[in-house]
Amino acid sequence: MNDSKKLTRAEKAKEKRVAIIQAAKNEFISKGFEAARIDEIAKKANVAKGTVYLYFPNKEELFNEMIRTVMMPLIDDIKQALDGQTQATKELYEPAFSVLLKRMLSAEVGPVMRLMISEAIRFPKLGEFFRQGVVAPIIEKQKMLLKSAGQTGKLRNPLIAEYPQLILSPILLTVIWQGLFKQFVPDDVSEMMKLHFELLFKN
Repeated sequence: MNDSKKLTRAEKAKEKRVAIIQAAKNEFISKGFEAARIDEIAKKANVAKGTVYLYFPNKEELFNEMIRTVMMPLIDDIKQALDGQTQATKELYEPAFSVLLKRMLSAEVGPVMRLMISEAIRFPKLGEFFRQGVVAPIIEKQKMLLKSAGQTGKLRNPLIAEYPQLILSPILLTVIWQGLFKQFVPDDVSEMMKLHFELLFKN
């Protein structure tokens, strides 16, 4: 009986945490980090303001956890796709990054990405969290894979390995482009990614 009660409490606590993060996501996207209010987040999550602080000590921690909740499943999928790979190839990157781009443009991830990009300019600590937790792990893996590809002559220019950010550039550009000119985002992003990797890799 006690175990059952503990499990019920744990489940309720988890539900509250999920509700707070979802409410925070809506509030941050709607108003930005600075204008977002904890009391509004609590209201949207249907919890007391003090309850929010039980889970997150401050607004910055709540923002970071919201970013982590949205982005980490995506980052984990990328890591899994590249796990065990020793060399970058067009055949490896093209399908993996086409799927990544589509998910980046989704209603779930796209607005959060654009929010993070805009807030990182005004709040460097948030930008550093995003860099360390989201971008850096991908960049380091790309550098290793691209260096190997350059050594075996698969890159059109081996110096690409020194700038692994180029691999992600169409994704970031398209996410920003969608926010500015949504009607001009290509219908088939897979074709765009295919062209991108044809420019980087030899056949």
